[in-house]
Amino acid sequence: MSVYMEPLIDDLLSAWEEGVWTYDRATKRNFRMYVWYHYSLHDLPAYGIFCGWCVHGKFPCPVCKAALMFIWLRKGGKYSSFDKHRQFLPLDHPFRRDKKNFTKGVEVLDLPPHIMTGAGVRAQLDSLVANADGGFEGYGQQHAWAQKSGLWRLPYMQDLLLPHNIDMMHSEKNVAEALFGTIMDIVEKTKDNVKARVDQATLCDRPKLDMRPPASGKAWKKPKADFVLTRPQRREVLEWFQTLMFPDGYAANLRRGVNLSTMRINGLQES
Repeated sequence: MSVYMEPLIDDLLSAWEEGVWTYDRATKRNFRMYVWYHYSLHDLPAYGIFCGWCVHGKFPCPVCKAALMFIWLRKGGKYSSFDKHRQFLPLDHPFRRDKKNFTKGVEVLDLPPHIMTGAGVRAQLDSLVANADGGFEGYGQQHAWAQKSGLWRLPYMQDLLLPHNIDMMHSEKNVAEALFGTIMDIVEKTKDNVKARVDQATLCDRPKLDMRPPASGKAWKKPKADFVLTRPQRREVLEWFQTLMFPDGYAANLRRGVNLSTMRINGLQES
């Protein structure tokens, strides 16, 4: 990505330092316009590529950076942000003292992570030491910088308050699909799978959700969660979808994809 961005960054430098002659139709005169980079807009994976911070692993937040470390799910085999939200709540919020409904036995006293300034980010990038075989020393342990973005060649980059932004359309779509797949209990879409249940038994005090040991010759049983709809409730939801009407071009025709025999909505675009 950085290689492809270099010509654009050269143009941005030129437009900032020398300006670009532009025609003003209102005054019918030419004037020198100075151009600057405002911000970029992406989904999270592209955000990581663009800013140079890896958004996978135990430091996936490109804003908090190494100040926010995710937990490792042993059964799920991945890092998770579970219960990392409580440190952002006010210090007197009752959720911070709740030892039952979040991570069992844990009271959160930590302050929110300090957000680095642009000058701090530049200083951290300047302090990176390259490895002989590629990458930077301390990667994955002290930081998650995968590359130095060429955008830092811009002299005003450290003064931008929001140089990169999340495209909320992608986030909303992904969250909505995960919620829909979970409450509708779609096998390949639900987040409430066997691995999640095993990990939650370790992390949480929710015995009703623990996997039940099998009887002789039978498989393990996953108790039904309260948030999962029954089959009649799912049918009611899908029948409601069949009544939806949107203005032309506003949304897909969801009614056409409703399948009451399989209890699904077919044809939804994959992320």
